[in-house]
Amino acid sequence: MNTKLGISGIALQWFKSYLSDRQSRVSIGNNYSDPVDLEYGLPQGSILGPLKFVIYTLPLGKIIRRHALDFHLYADDTQLYCSFDPKIPGARQHAIERLQLCIAEIQEWMSCNKLKLNESKTEFIVLGSPYFLQKLPPVLLKIGDAHIEPTQSVRNLGIIFMQI
Repeated sequence: MNTKLGISGIALQWFKSYLSDRQSRVSIGNNYSDPVDLEYGLPQGSILGPLKFVIYTLPLGKIIRRHALDFHLYADDTQLYCSFDPKIPGARQHAIERLQLCIAEIQEWMSCNKLKLNESKTEFIVLGSPYFLQKLPPVLLKIGDAHIEPTQSVRNLGIIFMQI
């Protein structure tokens, strides 16, 4: 944490003490493993866990904005939004390339920060009028080695109001 978030003084010391000098051990019945020092992560089930995760992942917004995408974050879920005009030649391909470049950069950031993007849980959907959807060539999103086909429905993290 740093002062860019406006946290300093006693509050910063409190956050540091909350995250430092932690240990973990496993218990099975009355048997306990030796304690192991924890260098990463947040206490599971803690009241501050979600807030700290949001603070930890703040750089994702900067990455996504750099690729001119809209987004919605909720806990460890992220939704990216990209639009294109199907009447403009190359617009669909350009939109997919922006998404793929953004996701690749997110994946790299996550790897450097001890997180993993789960390709098997990644979904995408192409929305549009039935007329234009029929005319679109097949769309595939490539994430790492995974090729993801569009689905007919996706889980939404909440209601998003967008001005069109």
